[in-house]
Amino acid sequence: MILILCANAGVDRTYSVPEFSAGHYHRPEHVLVAAGGKGVNVARVLVSLGQSATVAGFAGGRSGSFAAADMRSAGIRTSLTQIREEPRTTISIIDPRNRRITRLDEAGPLVSPNEIETLRRQWIAALPGAELAVISGNPPRGVPRGLYAHFLQYAARENVPTALDAHEDFLQESLVGHPQLLKPNLRELSWLAKRPLDVPDGVVSFSRELLRQGVGTVLATLGKQGAILVGREGPALLVTAPEMEMVNSVGAGDASLAGFLAAWQEGHPLAERARWAMAAGAANCAALSAASCTRERLEELLPRVTVEPLE
Repeated sequence: MILILCANAGVDRTYSVPEFSAGHYHRPEHVLVAAGGKGVNVARVLVSLGQSATVAGFAGGRSGSFAAADMRSAGIRTSLTQIREEPRTTISIIDPRNRRITRLDEAGPLVSPNEIETLRRQWIAALPGAELAVISGNPPRGVPRGLYAHFLQYAARENVPTALDAHEDFLQESLVGHPQLLKPNLRELSWLAKRPLDVPDGVVSFSRELLRQGVGTVLATLGKQGAILVGREGPALLVTAPEMEMVNSVGAGDASLAGFLAAWQEGHPLAERARWAMAAGAANCAALSAASCTRERLEELLPRVTVEPLE
């Protein structure tokens, strides 16, 4: 089982609106409503690829109940902490003709110290049954910046390998937890470095600096340029996804992380995990809904992913 912390889960509403523009009346062609959040996206893809996933996090009110039920209907197990406030709603408006995406992302709920303590106890209780522990996305308001580092350290005490995908301050504060896998995008990696990073040399150089600080492996996603994988052994690798018609890029990084984790669970070597990551991310971009990647689609795309050494 892969245990995933999605502290800021909520409800995602996706509208397909050709020729969308502000200030006009529109009738969407398609409407999708589902549980959302980066960790939920990761779990959804993992289940589609045949893995067992459990999502831990906060859930409150009617929206929280809907999100929990939607996760369970997708085959995702849940270990959710009930909170007083409702979770956030995220709206994505996709214009398929002009290939534009407009997003409205509410702030998450404000959680209390008691609710955080309950989540901490649930995370610790779930770790003995986990083979991997993943922290994906930033938490809602009220959560201290050092919490993720503690959650990574709890996993290390149980000898559970960890993966981290967070933003800015929570990303930086969590590095002391020494995740075995760090999955930033180029913007996040540059923010962490406090300087713009060129591709590939700057990405590789700073990723090796992170390895010296205790990170196990860095998978830096670069959008259309693919990804750069830097591990402790062997050369850095440039992993390039196949050309796809982009429908919806929302959740592509989450799908990539899930692809990597699924290959990790199946015992594939590091380079093949990166290949799975790129194939899963490409499959996501070609679908309307976030976190869309079936095993069949993944296997269709894998031969079209290229992996080449950079050093």
